[in-house]
Amino acid sequence: MNASLPIETRNEPAAPPERLVAWVDGAGAFLLCFGESVSVGGLAGRADVRVAADLAADHAKISRSGEGYFVEAAGPALVASEPAVHAGRRGSGRVVEGRTDLNNSDELLLYREGGSGVRLRFCRPNVLTATATLTFASDHRTEPRFDTVVLFAEACVLGPGVDAHLRCRHWEESVLLYLRDGELWAKSVAPLALTGRESRGPIAVRSGDYVTAPGISFRLEAL
Repeated sequence: MNASLPIETRNEPAAPPERLVAWVDGAGAFLLCFGESVSVGGLAGRADVRVAADLAADHAKISRSGEGYFVEAAGPALVASEPAVHAGRRGSGRVVEGRTDLNNSDELLLYREGGSGVRLRFCRPNVLTATATLTFASDHRTEPRFDTVVLFAEACVLGPGVDAHLRCRHWEESVLLYLRDGELWAKSVAPLALTGRESRGPIAVRSGDYVTAPGISFRLEAL
């Protein structure tokens, strides 16, 4: 039987780093970004999300303002409510000039003249939090590799439902990651175990932790 780990026995509080990767067994790698903005650019730059594509070093920045989001771009960019590229041709959309609002399910196209560009889908799957996600609608990869970018506000849901920010279709229960007093915490109706030791109630989690429950397993790693 696993030993019980009361949450009081964790070491001193530790604020999460600016970025964490959640490695979810059977679902993929997800980048959790805790700042107010996330930059996207090519591999040659130092953007938060570096894409193997012909983009400027810091091509665009997606920022949160209150309950909403907007994008600013240093390179050509479009925001569309439908696929921004169809049959290989660039479609219509709002040209990003200054601050351009992003709405749920918008597609963001970042490109260079003459290129097809990188397509990102912006989503806010859960109305109870301002947390949003960016997923690739085009066939591009990031370096390092991850499947989804999470613009983390108050909380993030991992689970099988359509309201989950990180969709884990094979899970039977959901896990809520949330910020409290500057720390990252996890809770679930399933009994969570931290690195093999079962907890009672919510647990503070940090880089290096391996969280499990029946049918659930993920690891957190600072980027």
